[in-house]
Amino acid sequence: MTRKEVRPTLSSNEIRSIILQYFYDRNQNATSSMGKKGSAVKISVIKAELKSGHGLSQQGVQSNLTYLISQG
Repeated sequence: MTRKEVRPTLSSNEIRSIILQYFYDRNQNATSSMGKKGSAVKISVIKAELKSGHGLSQQGVQSNLTYLISQG
């Protein structure tokens, strides 16, 4: 019998750092602002990629992204 992997709870600041790093990396790898390899992205794609890559919940991504936007 296998145990489900337990991930440590991340603070809001840690989640925000992950989100900012995600956008930085995405921008660095973009070939244009739009298009297949562009930096533009839908919120649903952001949530899905951060969930699969970092185990973040969609609610955690949404609330911290909203905070980052409000802070400029």
